[in-house]
Amino acid sequence: MPTPASPHDLTRSARSVIGDVEAYLASCSDSERAMLSRRTFADVPVPLGQLASDLGISPTQAARLEKAALSRAVAALAESPALSALRRRIREHADPLASLTRVSRSVPELVGQVPSLDVPLWSLVAMIDDGIDIDIEKRSGIDIDIEERSDNKERSGNDDGWIAVPSAAAARDAVRASAASHVTASSMSSLYAVANDLNMPARELAQYAPRAGLRICEGHLIPDGLSVPDQLDALLTIGGAPTSMDELMGRLRPARSESAVRNALVTDPRFVKTDRTLWALSRWRMTPYVPIHRQIADIVDERGSIPFDALVAEIMQSYDVREFSIRTYASTGEFVIENDVVSRRRQRYTPRKSPSKTKHLYRDGPIVRWRTTIGPVHRRGSAFNLPSALAALLDVGPGSPREFTSRLGPQSVIWVSVQARSGTVKRFVDDMELDDGDDVFLEFGADGSFDIRRAVTTTSDPVRAAVQRVGRVPSSTYAQNLGIVADALWLDRDARAADVIAILQARKEVDLVTALQQN
Repeated sequence: MPTPASPHDLTRSARSVIGDVEAYLASCSDSERAMLSRRTFADVPVPLGQLASDLGISPTQAARLEKAALSRAVAALAESPALSALRRRIREHADPLASLTRVSRSVPELVGQVPSLDVPLWSLVAMIDDGIDIDIEKRSGIDIDIEERSDNKERSGNDDGWIAVPSAAAARDAVRASAASHVTASSMSSLYAVANDLNMPARELAQYAPRAGLRICEGHLIPDGLSVPDQLDALLTIGGAPTSMDELMGRLRPARSESAVRNALVTDPRFVKTDRTLWALSRWRMTPYVPIHRQIADIVDERGSIPFDALVAEIMQSYDVREFSIRTYASTGEFVIENDVVSRRRQRYTPRKSPSKTKHLYRDGPIVRWRTTIGPVHRRGSAFNLPSALAALLDVGPGSPREFTSRLGPQSVIWVSVQARSGTVKRFVDDMELDDGDDVFLEFGADGSFDIRRAVTTTSDPVRAAVQRVGRVPSSTYAQNLGIVADALWLDRDARAADVIAILQARKEVDLVTALQQN
């Protein structure tokens, strides 16, 4: 907010305006002058009831007095040539909008103080002129940078304000309308073009933009409330180069979840992945990124086989990937490395872990079950990874998907790259009213059936609880329950407790180890 000028610094025009105001106030009655100075034109108005008491009149009489005093003051001051000239000059500099500080530099009369009212002239003008709106705000202290640098620093807050003609609402509408008139296909507009339209400095518009529902990003205005895909389109357009998802997420306003951003990038045709971690706009016509296993497949299928070093050199020439990742894909799933030569796998894929060594994987006669915990991936309907040992038991491998029957429709299990994946189970989550953190069993039958059931523990006995945690029904003795757990782990029912516990320790199933040790 501009600093009030001392009497010695006042211009002749300011002294003339103040003289007219003081002359009018001198002509008022004591009660009318008190109403104008202490309430109507005051920065901090005295409550009407208190002022009525001070004047010795009723609140109703005080309300009538306030209305009449304001009406008379507006009519009388409107006849002041000096004040009329001041109002005209304000409109010239703030149509539709300008900062109070900037206008005060061009119209120094504004900072003149009216002694009898103890307010600056700009405050008085706002009170008596319906066509001039002056809004004072306490700013948060954030240094607004046209380039929206990541290293913005807070500074001590200060009062500032805006002059709008004819109103603050009209100024906001004018800013939004100008931004809309300059909008591009990416839902954004140039800060500088809009500032030129409104005849105001770009930095000043950058400070005001949030009040009009616009954010600033590297010299551009982006409307608040854009969808995630529209924001991503704008941000990539501004950046002009492929960008990582993490960087894009950091620039979204408001912040959005990783899944929401990833879904927008993957499903919207405006975006294309150009490297392992980079995304671009499709209209840039850049070469799309091909997953490593597909790159290997294309190369191997074309040539039959290729030395591993040559494969690494060819892939890394086009994409930013690690040699370790290439080796992982080239030696698992559909491919095999023999004598440092990569080729298609001719023999059936063998999982790295056996069923007995795979955590939370159990058997129960013709049923294979895997215990897992419900999380966001299940609730939103995404596919999710399955242990390779489970995939082997289900006869699922590279090029060998499988579909199971269930009470809620078909359930698919496929092999993607180096990993088995289950199709969505959202319909089960919804049907069973499952929440994040709920433990469940995914059950696959030898007859090709599939189901999900809750993994519940209904006993306080640790050994019987261990049996329930592998999806079985407890028996009466420790030996019987130990045999049930052993069978669930692909061991003989008469396996020693030490052998069963050793397997569970290797699987890192600490809860079951602790339970079986309590004999």
